[in-house]
Amino acid sequence: MWATAVVDGYQVDNIPFYATGLACGDVVSAQPQLDGMLRFVGLTRSGGHTTVRVVIPEPKKVGEVRAALRALGCESEGSDVPCLVAVDVPPDVRYSDVRALLDRLLAEAVLDYEEACLGQADD
Repeated sequence: MWATAVVDGYQVDNIPFYATGLACGDVVSAQPQLDGMLRFVGLTRSGGHTTVRVVIPEPKKVGEVRAALRALGCESEGSDVPCLVAVDVPPDVRYSDVRALLDRLLAEAVLDYEEACLGQADD
């Protein structure tokens, strides 16, 4: 993951694809390693973002789904794994609106999703 040094640790600067319990904007503690890399120690402070992982089996639908999420105010990143998308739901976006979209697309068999980190209370 990308991170930026801040006073009380390192702020996550991208959408985590494979980590659970972490989201963009979270501040984490990390231990420097001999090779210069940092090893995650723990969460210091939540940034209030939510991370959702989405699998879209039909490649032609990936752009449509990402556009619908963007219209709700969510950024997303594609993965090296085909059809896997990580979604960032910022604190100022109602997660219930995002979940309603995801649940509708799940019912239509367009995608499947996993809530990797819930950073905001359900509204």
